This record gives sequence, structure tokens and C-alpha cells, in this order.
Amino acid sequence: MTHSRSTQDDPHFIGAVGDRAHGRVVAITGGVHGNEPAGVAAIERVLDAVDHHRTPIRGRLVGLRGNPVALARGERFIDSDLNRIWTEERLARAVEDPSTAGADMRAALALIDRFRHEFSAVGPHPDAMLIDLHSTSGDGPPFLVMADECRGFGAALDVGVPIVFGLEHQFGGSMLDWLRSRGYWGLAFEGGRNDDPQTVTCHEAIVWRTLLVTGIVDPDDLSPALAMHVRTAIETLAAQGEGLPRYLDVFYRHRIDATDGFRMEHGFRSFQAVDEGQLLAHDRNGPVVAHEPGVLLMPLYQRQGNDGFFLGRRLGAAPTRAG
Repeated sequence: MTHSRSTQDDPHFIGAVGDRAHGRVVAITGGVHGNEPAGVAAIERVLDAVDHHRTPIRGRLVGLRGNPVALARGERFIDSDLNRIWTEERLARAVEDPSTAGADMRAALALIDRFRHEFSAVGPHPDAMLIDLHSTSGDGPPFLVMADECRGFGAALDVGVPIVFGLEHQFGGSMLDWLRSRGYWGLAFEGGRNDDPQTVTCHEAIVWRTLLVTGIVDPDDLSPALAMHVRTAIETLAAQGEGLPRYLDVFYRHRIDATDGFRMEHGFRSFQAVDEGQLLAHDRNGPVVAHEPGVLLMPLYQRQGNDGFFLGRRLGAAPTRAG
């Protein structure tokens, strides 16, 4: 088993363990938004645990910092949101004229090089996939974000927290969109509030569960101490989903920009039910209310961001969309 760790030559690279001989690669990104450091901490913990317990890896596991410059500053982004700029047009323009690329676009281009390097030797899903770790500025439980075609994999993970569909229809240019367009699957995971220590544990749990479900880690290869640690982390994560909807379909995004003066009302949290007409926020035009009832998702309680909040509907089963 090979194991390498971060060097100054590539600030995105946290570390890697295993090899591609088994034909499988799982890449994990943390800190795509620089005010969300918990994902990076979780990646480091998982790699350290694999190393310390000499856990066999049946494939390759690689950990990446999404936006090192923004992480160093503790800012969501520098010039533009790294998770909104992965469109073919914007990427092509940056490649053609590097002088147009700000710090966040340069991070996207570096990640593309890394994904191509890691995934080129294996085929698309299920042989290669991405776990993108995020956290939120407001309170709320962890949840998975998946495209409709990944619903079977989400069910296989069975981690007890809500699975959110439809976000990819509300905005374009995400890192997962770019990978999906090339046949690779992935999931985004919102682990909790940015500064909550439990968020790191929940991130660890989703990484370990994914490694076990994909077969990159065999449960029989876990040492007793590591098996207990993994079980405790997964149980901690599952407890966060008690009483919450199994599936949520997002139908509305409240888009904002820096000139709106958007201010979310205090006290909202993800998965809180809201009524039609309920006051949610204020902006330069006055009150912002819910235009129909729904389930609130990711209310904005930070300075940067283009998403004031999202609204979703509870589903009895994972969606199946045509087209």
C-alpha cells in the first residue's frame, strides 16, 4: 500500500493512500468554500487513521483542498464562488486567456488537472467518484445532496440523514455538474454548521461509509479500535437524521447578490417547515416571504454567498425524472 502526503508543490493535495491496481478511485474534496474547514480536517483524520491502523485500501483514496487561498483567509471565496464557475464557457475562457482567471478559477483549473490525473486510469462510476464535503453558516442537521440518477447509491449508503435532490436544477456550474457531464458520479455532503466540532465527525462518517459501500475498505480489515471509531461516527451521524424527511426535492432558490442587502431573519435552521407568507428575510426592497409552504434549506448567515435560502418539498420516495 502506498501513502503520500501534502507537499508545498501542490497546495490542493492533502494526501493519498492505496493505488489504482484495483481499478477504483474515490476522491474527497474539503474546503471548496474557504469558510468550511471541517471537511479538510475530516480528510486528514481519515488518512491518518488508515495510516496508523495500516488499513488495506482496495483502490485509491485521495484527499484534496478545494480552495487553499480562500481557506487561508477563512473566506467563502476570493473573486467568485468556486462551486458556481464550472461551466464550459467560463473554463474555456480561463484556459484561453489565463489573465482572466481569478484565484477561485485557478483553483478550479488545478482541481480539473488533479481529477484527470486521478480518474484517467479508471472508468466512470462506479469505478471513480467524488465526495464533496461542505458545511453551512446556519444551524441544521447533516444531509446528502445527490443527482436523481444517484438515488440508488444514496439508498445503499443508508446513513439515516435526509437525501436532497434537485439542487442541480436550481443553479449550474458546480463541480459535481462538471464531473457528471463526463460520466463520473459524486455526492455532496453538508455535515452541519461550519464551526461545530461534530461536523468533522459527521464528515468522517460519510467518508467511511462510502469507502465501505464501494468496497475500497473491507469491514473485516478494520482493526478493532478503528472499527469502533467508525461505528461511533456513523451512529453519531445517523442520530442527526431522526425525525427528518428521508427525501427532499428542492423547488426554489432565492438568489441574491452583494447589492441586495439581504438579511436572513434570526433563528431559522435547515429542514424547518415554513408557511406561505411567512417572513424569512429582508432586502433593499423590503420583506422577503415564502411564496408557498415548504421546507427551508441552508438559510444564509454569512457575509458572502449568492443563495439566500432554498425551499423544498418532502417526498415519499426518491424522484425519477424524465429527460
